[in-house]
Amino acid sequence: MSKKTALENEINWLRTMIAILSAAIFGLFAWVAHNYKTAEQAEIVTAAMMLFLLIIISIMINKKVYRNIRELEDLED
Repeated sequence: MSKKTALENEINWLRTMIAILSAAIFGLFAWVAHNYKTAEQAEIVTAAMMLFLLIIISIMINKKVYRNIRELEDLED
């Protein structure tokens, strides 16, 4: 497999991961919005920490995608 194909496949896989993480973020946010009055304080804190963690992971993956795109552009030149 050529480096170009490998980078394209990795970019596609990372895009899928971003979509999955986005769904998890929105789902967790919806759960917090729906249950903030009845949920235990520990559940809310845990959900907030998970939201923060998922957002950080999404940002890291996004940076890797852009790094791979730049590398792919350099290969095509």
